[in-house]
Amino acid sequence: MGNGREGSSSASPPPLNAVGIVGQDGYEWLQQGGATWYRPANSGLDWKEWVN
Repeated sequence: MGNGREGSSSASPPPLNAVGIVGQDGYEWLQQGGATWYRPANSGLDWKEWVN
């Protein structure tokens, strides 16, 4: 089960070449697999799971 760490859901991150929507906060956002993912805009970095 979940261990409380970031990304503890069963969703797997989007591929690095996935294209999200750049928000006014300067981050790129993408919804996939029932989870919301983010990364710095135009960075090409790994997606991180948003946990609110």
